[in-house]
Amino acid sequence: MFGLDTSKSIINYIYDNIEDEFKEYFKLPNYVNELLNNNYKGIKTGCGLYKKEEDKEYVYDIKNNDYRLKNKYEFYFVNEMKKNIKIGDYKEAFEILINDESKEAKLCKEMILEYIVYSLYVADMVADNIYACDDAMATGFCWLPPISYIGLIGGKERFYDLVEKNLNKEWIKVLNNNKLLEKVNDISRYDYRKFIKLDC
Repeated sequence: MFGLDTSKSIINYIYDNIEDEFKEYFKLPNYVNELLNNNYKGIKTGCGLYKKEEDKEYVYDIKNNDYRLKNKYEFYFVNEMKKNIKIGDYKEAFEILINDESKEAKLCKEMILEYIVYSLYVADMVADNIYACDDAMATGFCWLPPISYIGLIGGKERFYDLVEKNLNKEWIKVLNNNKLLEKVNDISRYDYRKFIKLDC
């Protein structure tokens, strides 16, 4: 909602000021610069990653560097997760994601696991205790808190197994070298149910 130009400033600031092994994760993708070079900033210029023309919606195709019609994607695991969330069975919803081996589900799992590991890592470096990552993500961004996530997916051992199965050795090394999971119990003061919302 705040434009690709503002996003670029934020991302570049982080990239220029971070000095850890994850620095390259914060490098601005080239396609954002290409969009900005064409003054495609988002809503304020009428197009960015998305644009509308009459009754059609388009999305910027980063492989072809051009707009294409926006497809309506349906993913089995997402639909099944929504059914369980609607009836309040959050743990089963996330079991569906964990057990799905589709390319899309794997991408979701990687993003969630990396989010948790990196949040723990940064909190351990800069805060008084590792639980500060839950406070920052819950109150600052209204995201599902990392330690609450660990409880939701089955606790520390299950989380570690999922990291080993889904992420590369760099992430496992960060967990082990910093003994991050030894500093965490499975209980967050945040109820994960308050942060899981459906768009339907």
